[in-house]
Amino acid sequence: DEDVRLSTVIALRKLAGRSPALALEALPHVVGALGDGKWYVWRSAVEALGKLAGSCPALAAEALPRVVGVLGDWKFNVRRSAVEALGKLADSIPALAAEALPRVAGALRDETW
Repeated sequence: DEDVRLSTVIALRKLAGRSPALALEALPHVVGALGDGKWYVWRSAVEALGKLAGSCPALAAEALPRVVGVLGDWKFNVRRSAVEALGKLADSIPALAAEALPRVAGALRDETW
């Protein structure tokens, strides 16, 4: 049920924000939610990736390509969450901002945005 999956991702995001060890343990589950059939579960997963990486900078490098990959999503809310998550990732490790910048700039030139 999508409501259960959404609640699970939200709970993982909250719990993982308290501990880097929990963030590492939650990462595969949050990444798995990116493939969910419901856009609002993807959006929550992207938000969770931003939060997880913010609380555990070691995850930022692993989360970055997944978040950048969502920039081309068909749903505006998911794309917006990806941009916000990228901001959190860049705050964690500024060097990652330089890596993500070309993709963000390309997304901004996309007329479907």
